Amino acid sequence: MNIRLDGLTYRYLLIVQDRNSWESCKSMYNADTDLVLTIDFGLKREIERMNGKVQYLDHLIDTAYLEEKNYEMHRFLNSWYRNKANEDIFTLDGIGVGNTFLLNILNDITYNVHFFINILALKRISHEKIICAVSDQHIIYWLKALKYVTDFIPVTDAEKGKPAYFFPIHEWMESRLEKRSGFEKLKAMLLRFVDYGLAGIDLLQVSKKPLVFIQSYYPTKKIIDILERDKRVRLLLVNYTGLKKLVTERRIKYTRKKVAQQTISNALDHFKSQKVAQWQVEGYDISEFLYGLLIPKLPLLLSRSFSRLMDIKNYLKNKSLKLMIPVTDLWMENRLIMNYCKKNNIPIYMIINGLLTHNFVYDGKDVDLVNAYGSAIKEDYFENKENVVCLGDPRMDYYAIQPPKEIDRRNPVIIIGAAGYSPIDLNSYLAYEFEFLSDILECFREQAVNGQIADIIIKVRANGYRNQYENFIREYFPDMKINIIQDMPFATLIARADFYISFYSQTVIEAACLGIPALYYKNDRQVINKPFDNNSELITANNREELKEKWLLYLKGDKCYDHFLNKKVLEKYVGPLDGKNVERNVAFIYKLLN
Repeated sequence: MNIRLDGLTYRYLLIVQDRNSWESCKSMYNADTDLVLTIDFGLKREIERMNGKVQYLDHLIDTAYLEEKNYEMHRFLNSWYRNKANEDIFTLDGIGVGNTFLLNILNDITYNVHFFINILALKRISHEKIICAVSDQHIIYWLKALKYVTDFIPVTDAEKGKPAYFFPIHEWMESRLEKRSGFEKLKAMLLRFVDYGLAGIDLLQVSKKPLVFIQSYYPTKKIIDILERDKRVRLLLVNYTGLKKLVTERRIKYTRKKVAQQTISNALDHFKSQKVAQWQVEGYDISEFLYGLLIPKLPLLLSRSFSRLMDIKNYLKNKSLKLMIPVTDLWMENRLIMNYCKKNNIPIYMIINGLLTHNFVYDGKDVDLVNAYGSAIKEDYFENKENVVCLGDPRMDYYAIQPPKEIDRRNPVIIIGAAGYSPIDLNSYLAYEFEFLSDILECFREQAVNGQIADIIIKVRANGYRNQYENFIREYFPDMKINIIQDMPFATLIARADFYISFYSQTVIEAACLGIPALYYKNDRQVINKPFDNNSELITANNREELKEKWLLYLKGDKCYDHFLNKKVLEKYVGPLDGKNVERNVAFIYKLLN
């Protein structure tokens, strides 16, 4: 484990959440002898302006070590529910449910591991004591659990005068919980009446068409449209996609039937006696802590999964399900149906949801057939397995038929695709998106001083927080004219670009398909497959100097950008660009059914 610091000897380590928390402890700070550790871009920038020593608390350790821990963490996430025979401990009528909990536990596990490993690394730094001023209870817990000599400074809600620039993971996690508003509850009740009505119709009109479960998401929406138009199959989905489609779509009717408490208790007893997964980090048994996180969640998760599984079995018992088409392993209901299919020898054909570029994850690796889009993902992520086909990304059909953009290098419109924290990758960190954006805007500010003016648009991710970006621009780049857009469809927005910069996102390929030069700004420390490996066709800059160099090459019309605009190159990643990916996938589905 190597630490990302110039020096490893300090008087105090001040662990401070943000600039508001800084007010309560800055009087104790000596810039010559102390180190500030934070998760906030704003505080890091403030300490740097004081010529103080500062680093991100969650970005202390070298890439290679954390990549190794990524594999270990995801191995634990995908095995904790298995016994020594590698069987799922949690089963109902021979169908496992342990792997259906992943999305419900993922952020709690990864966020704790994220801080555990970085705080464990503080043992490599010589110091007298730690001063801690944070409200994040995960940080406080690990400082205590790892027995650091720490003075904890109380942080109150009143201390919130200055914006914080890091991804608000707790707010985001809260928004993803299964909570329903009054309107959503009313809608659910009305849709249950629809379920009963359609069930009655199906009893009177027995269809001999094959039943296909398909997960409705961006890669499958056009496929669903064609399957409904052709009327050769019956479609089963998680939810209806529209009132007009009630004739052709069905969903599983969930009764929310209560599961006997004894069933839950027996499952928990079996788990406690049969669990075998262990994970040691630097001699510390992190698995025992993680089990402590998991066990309190299990009664609710088991109750929910067993109830839904009973409804799935009951719904499908008199129906002939012939094929399942998911886009991911995630989501409880989706995974339950996958497990049901495996138990009943029903084939599963997955169409992946975007480029799979992190080899430590497990998505799509245990299905019968999977569409990896193009050869690069088949080779790098799926290791050329025989069950992997390359039938293209259905979403790319739109781009394949668009005329190439005429690029204006005299008055270019620059679109910056905002970066983001990745909770599944220990090499990511909470303030990454603001370090990414700051470097890019500093570069363009410098070029503007030299007379190279450009219109700049920032495209905020769907799970980003627009208000943070507005505050960030107002505070650090008030002299620049920047437009912030979040809700506009990417296909609509990118058509305005003359130059596109982003992090490791499939959007760079979407831009290139329109003939728009694209650049990947790699100021992350993550290990990512092609084309984001810093050794592929995609133009990549690793720091501000390289960013400036690549921008100047663009202005000159240098041919270096042309390679990634080549159709054959792009097809390695997203499959054929002939406008027939939807058609190709539909034909494959019919072939599987026949």
